[in-house]
Amino acid sequence: AEQFAIDDPEKAVKYKLIDGLKYDDELKQEIKSLLKIAQSDKINFISLPDYEKGADLSEGYAKDKIAVVFAEGDIMYGKPSPETITSDEYLSLLRTIRNDKSIKAVVLRVNSPGGSSLASEIIWREIEMIKKEGKKVIVSMGNVAASGGYYIACNADKIFVQPNTITGSIGVFSVVPDFSSFMKNKLGITF
Repeated sequence: AEQFAIDDPEKAVKYKLIDGLKYDDELKQEIKSLLKIAQSDKINFISLPDYEKGADLSEGYAKDKIAVVFAEGDIMYGKPSPETITSDEYLSLLRTIRNDKSIKAVVLRVNSPGGSSLASEIIWREIEMIKKEGKKVIVSMGNVAASGGYYIACNADKIFVQPNTITGSIGVFSVVPDFSSFMKNKLGITF
């Protein structure tokens, strides 16, 4: 990761980060072969929540944890709403992470064009407070992390992006009309 050696799926296979690359139908064929069932038979898949209910997961969990937080959508001030990053929701979530002594690091996945500067500032500050607790903050940027999306990510310990990630552009657009020529030429008023 430090050398950015894995920038496509084939390299992930080469460096043994993953076992292989397969489409859904190829994976199901391989599973059927391993289970020694006919290719026409159906595989009885179960959901992760159902698996968790039936599995004894008390052993094997490390006491130190890494929190993964997805920040997807427009950044907005206030109460939670679907497909947005809202200041109240993320403040509560990040504060819980900050106060959980078993969480040693945070991976923040940012995919946001930005939005409210106040909400971005609130989230940015809570991330800063997580770092002051001695926890590492790693950012992974999606398709876009611009404006407020970049702002909430900018003070991470490490930031990872894809070559096509749209990022940066912190600022505010505003239009200020200049009527000085009109006022001078038509009305004789100068500033």
